[in-house]
Amino acid sequence: MKTIEILHPNQRRPSKAYLVNELRKAVYSWREQGYPNVTHTTKRLLQFWFYEAHNVNKEPFEFWFCQREAIETLIYVYEVMKKRNL
Repeated sequence: MKTIEILHPNQRRPSKAYLVNELRKAVYSWREQGYPNVTHTTKRLLQFWFYEAHNVNKEPFEFWFCQREAIETLIYVYEVMKKRNL
């Protein structure tokens, strides 16, 4: 597995943490649908971060899957689920 490879939630070790497994499935599905129900600015940022080429010090750069998943999950919870506090 590459550090940037996105796995389907069923390919990952299940978490014992509350809600994590269902949230992973929801975010995966949301990503596959093209990030619906977010602002135009957020969609553009997601496109820029994850689908456009980047170089850092003349080397190709891509987010690790866990970095990407963390960013996407925060956006999903805030913009799609509209959760403003825990």
